[in-house]
Amino acid sequence: MKSKKIEKNCLRIVNKKINLPCFMPCATRGVVRAVSFDEIKKIGFQMVLVNAYHLYLTPGLKVIRAMGGLHKFMGWDGAILCDSGGFQVFSLKPKLTSEGVKFQSHIDGSTHFFSPEKVWEINMALGTNIAMPLDDCPPGTATKKRVAESVERTHRWLLKTIDAKDNQKGNKPKLFGIVQGGIYPDLRKKSADFVSELYKKGKIDGIAVGGVAVGEQKTKIKQVICWTSRWLPQDAPKYLMGIGEPEDIIYAVKYGFQMFDCVLPTRLGRHGIAYTQFQSLNLKFQNNNQKLNNFQFHKLDLGKSKFKTDKKWAYLHHLIRLKEIEGLRICSLNNLNIYHALMEELAKIT
Repeated sequence: MKSKKIEKNCLRIVNKKINLPCFMPCATRGVVRAVSFDEIKKIGFQMVLVNAYHLYLTPGLKVIRAMGGLHKFMGWDGAILCDSGGFQVFSLKPKLTSEGVKFQSHIDGSTHFFSPEKVWEINMALGTNIAMPLDDCPPGTATKKRVAESVERTHRWLLKTIDAKDNQKGNKPKLFGIVQGGIYPDLRKKSADFVSELYKKGKIDGIAVGGVAVGEQKTKIKQVICWTSRWLPQDAPKYLMGIGEPEDIIYAVKYGFQMFDCVLPTRLGRHGIAYTQFQSLNLKFQNNNQKLNNFQFHKLDLGKSKFKTDKKWAYLHHLIRLKEIEGLRICSLNNLNIYHALMEELAKIT
């Protein structure tokens, strides 16, 4: 029986069908670094992630509105999920109030205020497809008291976001609720139960799990994935925020998570680290020549995507050692290609 919210292995967003599981390349500031959106589309990605905080500061909502919305501004006709930027804001040591968070821009020091309603307004101005509400994401080392406060604050802000959505007319992005709770199972359950109830009532369109991979140990990350998955509705779209190691994605898919994002494939690519189907290679260092001997005559198109190239590993190794921009670009494309191929393989077993 198909759910009203999510079909087997796909999520419908307006006239778009997103295949699940999916990985979203990070276009944090409206661009996937070193890679064009045409290339992102050719690889096969259907949705990218942007950040409300960064786009609000630069180029600003006025510019994006004047360009006809974020899709036209970026030249991307796929789906867009917008993170609130709460994680970035809280790294700036902001002033918290019951209404929201006051912070200074990392660009020019100017003062700004984000409320749940403000973040929703930003999403409406951008024309995103999925909006993440403002949430309180403490570091993995936070005390239980601090994490408990973040859970309560995240819940209050989610309710305010729902009110803002309900009062909005016209086309609206889908809204996901965020589960917080750190490494504490009782707090995770409390948050999961709260958000799940809102999903069952039709107040939100999906569920995200945040506050993962923010400084805690790998064993704790796996525990949180395992715990939280038990308490979420089976039919809900489930997004594990910020998880990007391939082995972590594979582990999370086994527990029912379907949506992922991370800067890892492009960040590593820009540092000369390339994924293959079997291992990762640091192409910067000559002492990898022994490893490279197994691959140097092979082409880079290891997946089944539309991204094809005649370049071979030996040439990419040469470009990386010369610090050529083209090498970093190809390396990033290769890594994204591997991630997309992984999603296609995982789709066969879910």
